[in-house]
Amino acid sequence: MEPNLLRADQLAPDGGGRVIDVTLSGMLRRRLFDLGVIPGAVIRRRYTAPSGSPIAFEVQGAIVALRKADAHNLIVEEVAQSWTQ
Repeated sequence: MEPNLLRADQLAPDGGGRVIDVTLSGMLRRRLFDLGVIPGAVIRRRYTAPSGSPIAFEVQGAIVALRKADAHNLIVEEVAQSWTQ
């Protein structure tokens, strides 16, 4: 993997990234696409359960919770962006 790319589960709290690839397949991939988690979308890591899974991400104004194993299959390019509350 390129040095500036990482997995969504590796984003820092409140860190953001632009989705580069979704390496999932089947119904989960389709569902993520329906929710706006598509290549080019900017996501922000919002909350993490105390156990580490699930992880909640903000995507186009919506909160989407993913199991850590599923978030690991989202390749993102970290972006430095000032987020508004």
